[in-house]
Amino acid sequence: MSTGSKVAAVLAASSAALGYAVGAPSCAVTGKAYEDATVLAPLGAYLIDAAACQTSCQSSPTCTKFTFDPKSTPPGACWLYGDAASEKTQADAISGPKACATTLTDASTNEASTNPGVASDSSPIAVDTGLTNQQVVGRVVIVHDVTGGRVACSPLLAAGDKLEANSFVKYPGYTGPLSVTGSVDFESEAKPGQAMTYKLSGTDPECGTKDITGVANACGIHIHTGTSCVDAATVGGHYWDHAAIASDPWQVVTY
Repeated sequence: MSTGSKVAAVLAASSAALGYAVGAPSCAVTGKAYEDATVLAPLGAYLIDAAACQTSCQSSPTCTKFTFDPKSTPPGACWLYGDAASEKTQADAISGPKACATTLTDASTNEASTNPGVASDSSPIAVDTGLTNQQVVGRVVIVHDVTGGRVACSPLLAAGDKLEANSFVKYPGYTGPLSVTGSVDFESEAKPGQAMTYKLSGTDPECGTKDITGVANACGIHIHTGTSCVDAATVGGHYWDHAAIASDPWQVVTY
């Protein structure tokens, strides 16, 4: 069994035992799914749990409800729906509204205790990847701490004429206090590459104050080769056109 399948099996087992998956919002329901013939793909992409899927729904102005599928291929499909969606029965699916009654209060309380760092709005950062936005959409964006460790992950999705990563979850296996929220946007450049801007909170507060000379990936925000935030083994390394660009353009990109 692949690692991704094992993750899906664990989530499914948790759902059966508890009535909801680990990481599911308190108002979510297991065994129910939404459907809409006009929604053809999981636009919340593939996430680690139903809580992350609800967060993705909150970032979409048209989403009013969500369905998280731990047994999709890849596992963790996050489907975002509007008011037109109808209900159906689907074993192991986890569905809920855009926000639970206590979501905003809990988030406000949580931010003060677990989001110590802030990375404010940035000016555009040119990243010469040798790739177009069409080539990087669907990959994942990783945020690193001051040691270079991976602390947060979000899928990179199309948002009008740009790409946006705005559904950050803790990186698989990361158990530290940082909890990154916000967005990282990528505009196309005249030549293949991206112009990156970000507005994040919950980042490492030592970034920007501590000398990180020689520390690989320290305080970095990078696009990686993977397409899912569920399994650390599939996230991969930095994504760029190795044939066109000799050195890693992401090594100098920090917040």
